[in-house]
Amino acid sequence: MATLGTVYRQPNGSMTGDLAMKSYTGRVLFAPNSDKRGANAPDFRIFGASDRGGRFEMGAAWIKTRADGSGTFVSVKLDYPELPTPVYATLGQLAGQDDDDLLAVIWNRPAEGRATGSDPFASLMAAA
Repeated sequence: MATLGTVYRQPNGSMTGDLAMKSYTGRVLFAPNSDKRGANAPDFRIFGASDRGGRFEMGAAWIKTRADGSGTFVSVKLDYPELPTPVYATLGQLAGQDDDDLLAVIWNRPAEGRATGSDPFASLMAAA
Protein backbone atom coordinates (compact mmCIF):
# COMPACT_ATOMS: atom_id res chain seq x y z
CA MET A 1 0.00 0.00 0.00
CA ALA A 2 1.30 3.42 -0.93
CA THR A 3 0.14 6.50 0.91
CA LEU A 4 -0.49 9.35 -1.54
CA GLY A 5 -1.16 11.91 1.17
CA THR A 6 -3.21 12.77 4.22
CA VAL A 7 -6.42 14.65 4.87
CA TYR A 8 -8.03 15.94 8.02
CA ARG A 9 -11.80 16.04 8.59
CA GLN A 10 -13.10 19.55 9.14
CA PRO A 11 -16.15 20.51 11.27
CA ASN A 12 -18.05 21.60 8.11
CA GLY A 13 -17.86 18.08 6.58
CA SER A 14 -15.01 18.79 4.18
CA MET A 15 -11.53 17.29 4.37
CA THR A 16 -8.30 19.18 3.69
CA GLY A 17 -4.74 18.02 3.40
CA ASP A 18 -1.87 17.33 1.05
CA LEU A 19 -1.12 14.91 -1.77
CA ALA A 20 2.34 13.91 -3.00
CA MET A 21 2.17 12.25 -6.42
CA LYS A 22 4.36 12.39 -9.51
CA SER A 23 1.85 14.57 -11.38
CA TYR A 24 0.69 16.70 -8.42
CA THR A 25 2.13 17.71 -5.07
CA GLY A 26 0.15 20.19 -3.04
CA ARG A 27 -2.97 21.00 -1.08
CA VAL A 28 -6.18 19.07 -1.61
CA LEU A 29 -9.80 19.73 -0.65
CA PHE A 30 -12.53 17.09 -0.44
CA ALA A 31 -15.65 19.28 -0.65
CA PRO A 32 -19.06 17.74 0.17
CA ASN A 33 -21.12 17.53 -3.01
CA SER A 34 -24.06 19.74 -2.14
CA ASP A 35 -25.52 19.16 -5.63
CA LYS A 36 -25.62 15.35 -5.31
CA ARG A 37 -28.39 14.05 -7.56
CA GLY A 38 -28.84 10.31 -7.60
CA ALA A 39 -27.28 7.34 -5.87
CA ASN A 40 -24.27 7.19 -8.21
CA ALA A 41 -23.28 10.84 -7.83
CA PRO A 42 -20.12 11.42 -5.76
CA ASP A 43 -20.36 12.42 -2.10
CA PHE A 44 -17.27 14.63 -2.44
CA ARG A 45 -15.67 16.62 -5.23
CA ILE A 46 -11.89 16.76 -4.96
CA PHE A 47 -9.93 19.93 -5.75
CA GLY A 48 -6.22 20.70 -5.97
CA ALA A 49 -4.50 24.07 -5.76
CA SER A 50 -3.60 25.52 -9.16
CA ASP A 51 -0.36 27.32 -9.97
CA ARG A 52 -2.22 30.63 -10.18
CA GLY A 53 -3.81 30.46 -6.74
CA GLY A 54 -7.16 29.04 -7.75
CA ARG A 55 -8.31 25.46 -7.67
CA PHE A 56 -8.99 22.73 -10.20
CA GLU A 57 -11.20 19.68 -9.97
CA MET A 58 -9.09 16.56 -9.80
CA GLY A 59 -11.50 13.81 -8.81
CA ALA A 60 -14.39 12.58 -6.75
CA ALA A 61 -15.09 10.33 -3.77
CA TRP A 62 -17.98 8.14 -2.69
CA ILE A 63 -19.02 6.91 0.75
CA LYS A 64 -19.57 3.16 0.41
CA THR A 65 -20.78 0.39 2.71
CA ARG A 66 -18.26 -2.32 3.59
CA ALA A 67 -18.94 -5.72 2.01
CA ASP A 68 -19.54 -7.26 5.45
CA GLY A 69 -21.93 -4.44 6.39
CA SER A 70 -19.78 -3.40 9.36
CA GLY A 71 -19.52 0.26 8.43
CA THR A 72 -18.54 2.63 5.65
CA PHE A 73 -15.40 3.77 3.85
CA VAL A 74 -14.53 6.46 1.33
CA SER A 75 -13.59 5.36 -2.21
CA VAL A 76 -11.51 7.93 -4.13
CA LYS A 77 -10.99 8.40 -7.86
CA LEU A 78 -8.42 10.97 -9.02
CA ASP A 79 -8.64 11.75 -12.73
CA TYR A 80 -7.39 14.90 -14.41
CA PRO A 81 -5.59 15.64 -17.71
CA GLU A 82 -2.03 15.07 -16.46
CA LEU A 83 -2.83 11.47 -15.46
CA PRO A 84 -2.57 8.74 -18.13
CA THR A 85 -5.22 6.71 -16.27
CA PRO A 86 -7.34 7.32 -13.16
CA VAL A 87 -5.80 6.74 -9.74
CA TYR A 88 -8.00 4.79 -7.34
CA ALA A 89 -7.56 5.14 -3.58
CA THR A 90 -9.31 4.66 -0.27
CA LEU A 91 -9.34 6.86 2.82
CA GLY A 92 -8.16 4.96 5.88
CA GLN A 93 -6.77 5.65 9.32
CA LEU A 94 -3.19 6.86 9.16
CA ALA A 95 -0.82 4.26 10.62
CA GLY A 96 0.42 5.03 14.10
CA GLN A 97 -2.26 7.65 14.77
CA ASP A 98 -5.08 7.70 17.32
CA ASP A 99 -6.87 10.65 15.72
CA ASP A 100 -9.97 9.38 13.87
CA ASP A 101 -10.10 12.62 11.87
CA LEU A 102 -6.63 12.19 10.35
CA LEU A 103 -6.88 9.95 7.29
CA ALA A 104 -4.42 8.55 4.77
CA VAL A 105 -5.16 8.55 1.04
CA ILE A 106 -4.11 4.97 0.23
CA TRP A 107 -3.46 4.01 -3.38
CA ASN A 108 -5.25 0.88 -4.68
CA ARG A 109 -3.54 -1.10 -7.40
CA PRO A 110 -5.91 -1.36 -10.40
CA ALA A 111 -7.94 -4.55 -10.47
CA GLU A 112 -7.91 -6.88 -13.46
CA GLY A 113 -9.74 -5.21 -16.34
CA ARG A 114 -9.00 -1.60 -15.34
CA ALA A 115 -6.60 0.46 -17.39
CA THR A 116 -3.00 -0.08 -16.30
CA GLY A 117 -1.27 2.80 -18.02
CA SER A 118 -0.78 1.16 -21.40
CA ASP A 119 -1.33 3.17 -24.55
CA PRO A 120 -5.14 3.47 -24.92
CA PHE A 121 -4.73 4.09 -28.69
CA ALA A 122 -2.48 1.10 -29.42
CA SER A 123 -5.33 -1.10 -30.69
CA LEU A 124 -6.62 1.71 -32.91
CA MET A 125 -3.19 2.24 -34.45
CA ALA A 126 -2.75 -1.49 -35.13
CA ALA A 127 -6.06 -1.55 -37.02
CA ALA A 128 -5.10 1.39 -39.25
